[in-house]
This record gives sequence, structure tokens and C-alpha cells, in this order.
Amino acid sequence: MLEDDSIDDITRLRCSRAIEKYKTWQKNLSDQVDEYTKTEKELQEKLTGLKSGFKDYEKARIKEAIEAKYPSWDKCNTSQEVIERADALALMDSKYERVASAVKSAEKHNVKYLKPEKTETKMSDDEIIKSLGGGDMTKGSCASLCMAYIAKKMGYDVNDFRGGNSQKTFSYECRSLMKGVGAEVETNRDGYKSAHATLGKMVEGKEYWFECGRHAAIVRKTEKGYEYLELQSSSNNGWFPLTDRTLKNRFALHRTRSSAGIRFDISSSIVDVEKAMNDPAFQAVFGFINTAEGERKMGRSGYAK
Repeated sequence: MLEDDSIDDITRLRCSRAIEKYKTWQKNLSDQVDEYTKTEKELQEKLTGLKSGFKDYEKARIKEAIEAKYPSWDKCNTSQEVIERADALALMDSKYERVASAVKSAEKHNVKYLKPEKTETKMSDDEIIKSLGGGDMTKGSCASLCMAYIAKKMGYDVNDFRGGNSQKTFSYECRSLMKGVGAEVETNRDGYKSAHATLGKMVEGKEYWFECGRHAAIVRKTEKGYEYLELQSSSNNGWFPLTDRTLKNRFALHRTRSSAGIRFDISSSIVDVEKAMNDPAFQAVFGFINTAEGERKMGRSGYAK
């Protein structure tokens, strides 16, 4: 074994340089770790900021900009203007993102925009049912008929039975749109328990937009019980009792749903019609379901579906 004093000067110098090199490497690594931690912290702060949304003063500026350009939906004349206003509302409040997404989906699928006009006088409920109801010759316009009904309640001359990409878009977007305007959702392994839970939220004298199974309809609670509004029959539209038999035969609701032996939850949704009428973003969809009188796919050969 060699003693310390046996190490020559060259070896000592090499060792000293190696130690200095190691210290430099260690310092560089430490600096890199500090920089990474700093960057990660900054990114996390930015992410937190995005999640928390805009500051109040930023929201106020966005709102001012929207109102300056489009003080109301009536000032939007094209689909692009409607989408721009819907996007701006979504930036201001994330709860409007579902409505913005729906109208952008309609535009993407080349759904023609037909600006809805305000009627001179608001229609009575019976007049609305008479003007909207008819034999459905599309593949099923229940969702968009609910929206058209709400639009007419608000005083807009919106008709439906357009079919095609409009019907496809809004039947697919129905549940998402309902959530976007404050729907209450119930989920249960038993489809009827889910439906009963949502219907149980109704207050007598008010109307609601309700969906379960494979159907959507306007519903209400009366002294006699629950009722739903039929708008797709060729000969008999209006209010009818909403019972478990109706849920099965008209709404195509199943008690259970399973695949490969696995049982799934079944959901149903309900939203107060007045809540939808007062929602700042909901009117964005009206022009994408509005159908010119001569283009409505309804008639004697149509039927409720």
C-alpha cells in the first residue's frame, strides 16, 4: 500500500482538477434543478389562473366588448356572428361552453342558419302547440322541438321539423345543452327511479324540458299528475298523462341497461323552462333549428317518434 507522500505532483494535480470539475458539474446540476422548479411553479400558477377563469375586471371588459358589438342576439345576422357572441360569453363564464360548442358543431356540419324574428304579439300556449305540432317526417325531432317551443314562448318565430344535419346535431347535443342551461341530472341503475327522481323536482304550475330514455319533451305537474306535451303526431298533439307506461312506450325507457354482463347507470335530465328562457346564451341555437315554412318535414305521413 502506498503512503500519501508517495503520490507524485502530476497525480495530485489531476485529482485536484477532477474534484473541481465534479464541483462545477454539481453546481450546474443544482442550478438546473432550481430553474426547473421555478419554471414548474410558474407553469402551475398559469394553469391555476386558467382554471380559475378571468378576473372580475377582465370579465367586465369582455362583457362591455360583447354588448358594444352585439347588444342582443337580435343584432346577430349571421351564423359567424352568433358563434362569436357565444364564444365570448363562454370566455366570460365557462358554463356557456356547452352552448358555444353546440352552435360550432352545427356550423361544422353545414347546418344552414335562419335568423329568427320576433313576433309582434306573443302566442298563447294553444297557438304554439298548433303552430309547432305535426306528423314528424324526420328521423326524430323531439329535442329541437323542445327548443322551438321555448323559443316561441320567448316571442320568437322559430319553427322546426328541419331534419338532416340540424336534427342530428341537436339530438346528439340535447343532454349537453340541457346541462348548459342548468339542468338537474339524476342517475340510477334503475331507469325508472332515475326518471321519477327528476320528475319529482317539478313544481305544480311550471313547465320543464325533460329527457330520459330516447326521447325529450316538455312536461308539467298538475293536480291530476304528470303530463307531457306531444308535438310529433299527425293528428293528436297536446298534453297527455305521463305514466310509467308512457315512459316505456313513448320515451323508450328501460329499467336496466347492460352490456357483456355489466350493468350501467341510466340518467335523466330536467330543466325549468323559465330558466332556459332567461339564460343569456340559450338563444344562440334558435337560428340553427329554425326552418322556413315550405321546408318543414311534417305531414300526414309523419308520426310521433
